[in-house]
Amino acid sequence: MSIKKNNSKKTGLIASTIIHLIVFILLTLPFMSLTYLDPPKQRTGGISLNLGESDDFSQSIVDDERRNRLEAEVEKIKDAQLKRQQAEES
Repeated sequence: MSIKKNNSKKTGLIASTIIHLIVFILLTLPFMSLTYLDPPKQRTGGISLNLGESDDFSQSIVDDERRNRLEAEVEKIKDAQLKRQQAEES
């Protein structure tokens, strides 16, 4: 009976050790895994940039179109004046 008792003690010791290791690993698993990164702390101060508004951008496009039309009209007027001068000279 002592041999049987001795085998039971060994089996119990091995089973207990394995179960405790598994429980220990499961309990420490969250600490061993990758943790999330904390977001950087809010910095007070710094440089504020005014990037404008969409209305400003659309207005500049309209201004560019007006400028192009005016340049075209000025070019037509210059051409007309040049033709008159050539007609008067001849």
